[in-house]
Amino acid sequence: VSGDGIAGIIPGGGVVTINAYQAEAIDSAKARAYVGQNTDVKAGGLSVTAQGTFDTDASTFVVGVGAIGGSGAGTDSRIDASVESWLGAKPGDSLVTPNAKFDVSGAVVVRANSDAYAQTDASGGTGDAFGIQALLPKATAATQTAAAVGSGVTLQADSLDIKATVDLRKAEATDNLIAISLLAGGAGTSADANVAGAVQAVLGGTATTIAVSGALDVVAETANGTAVARTELGGGGILNVQVALADASNTASTQAWIADGTRITDAGSVNVKADSKDTATATSNVASGGLISGRGTRADTTVTPSTQAWIGRD
Repeated sequence: VSGDGIAGIIPGGGVVTINAYQAEAIDSAKARAYVGQNTDVKAGGLSVTAQGTFDTDASTFVVGVGAIGGSGAGTDSRIDASVESWLGAKPGDSLVTPNAKFDVSGAVVVRANSDAYAQTDASGGTGDAFGIQALLPKATAATQTAAAVGSGVTLQADSLDIKATVDLRKAEATDNLIAISLLAGGAGTSADANVAGAVQAVLGGTATTIAVSGALDVVAETANGTAVARTELGGGGILNVQVALADASNTASTQAWIADGTRITDAGSVNVKADSKDTATATSNVASGGLISGRGTRADTTVTPSTQAWIGRD
């Protein structure tokens, strides 16, 4: 699933006044695979897999203009899509009595996998006069990825593998105000990149009984979660910007657990694991020539992901 947005393209000449340049690319898709309630399955093996790949790109830029005035240029590239796979009750639902039965002689595999990249760019320059109050690109990757054997399940199998994986969850925002011939004036530039959302692997709940002769694995993994924000000012002439900001935050969560009320009557081994690799990078630069006047540059990063694995909480 992909989306693209482009706005505020000014190819040349004369005097242009525009209140706002705006581009949006938003992906809220849902990918689901499940064997739900009120089922009775007998099989040699069972595999339920949901996969989603999401890519959004929003850009706004101004080039080759004699005189441009405007209140702002903003972009919003956002992914808040979900990828879910489950057996029995949907994750978050709780049942009092069992109503989904699985009798499998081989392996039971429940997988959810997602890949998300939200990128955005707001750029301006290459003109005799360029006046704009703000360049404000924002990118957000906040996918929800979950694999579960839920409440109300009776399952007997050789092995059970529940795994939710984020291969990539990336938000990248770039802000460039460059190559100005004569004058550029503005209130500020700010690039914001935010990574949020959750990856969850869950087993059980009320009225769930599990019996496996081999391995029982519940694993949640974020292979690459990263937020990147960049602001760059420069390129000649006179550049007057009050503030240049870059803000990158990563507050995503990676969680694996066996829920309260789950009965495991047999298992060769039990493995509950959460693993994440989360980063954030912010840079704010002033470069290359001319006269540059501004109140300041600032780059902030916030990396506070939550990575947890547990068996029961009460």
